[in-house]
Amino acid sequence: MLEHMFDERVPTGPSLIRSMDDGVAAMASASAEVLQAVASFDERRLWKNDGATSMTPWLAARYGLTWGTAREWMRVAGALRSLPTIARRYRQGLLSWDQLRPLTRFATPATDRELADEASTQPASELWREARRHERIRTEEAQDLHATRSRGGFPPIRERPWRKR
Repeated sequence: MLEHMFDERVPTGPSLIRSMDDGVAAMASASAEVLQAVASFDERRLWKNDGATSMTPWLAARYGLTWGTAREWMRVAGALRSLPTIARRYRQGLLSWDQLRPLTRFATPATDRELADEASTQPASELWREARRHERIRTEEAQDLHATRSRGGFPPIRERPWRKR
């Protein structure tokens, strides 16, 4: 691809689109390979060999990433281990990184196949909205569970049927 970058010929629109399509597919495939290696490297804790305290600072130091980016690589790599269909679609270039990131926040092994089919046609913004919705639900469920446990298992006062008003 780079060898053609400075050709004096003027490429046509379709050839430029083909070049971009091929490049994006190659980037997704390479990224999927890196994420798989990251998960395996972390699982074996090989970062300890270099004196790192965890995979996140190891990635940040090795590849010049911010810690936030390194954490996101770790989160996505870990999620993809249990989402084989989504991982395969990403490797094939059928999902973008911007679609993959929110998708791995709410996809489960049970929804892997269905969401892999649906996600490729969804804009990333829609998938982020869905990820935020799932996060709100999880937060509310966790708050309810905590409140119930802190009352010894009793429902909230407003929901106790024997309470007179």
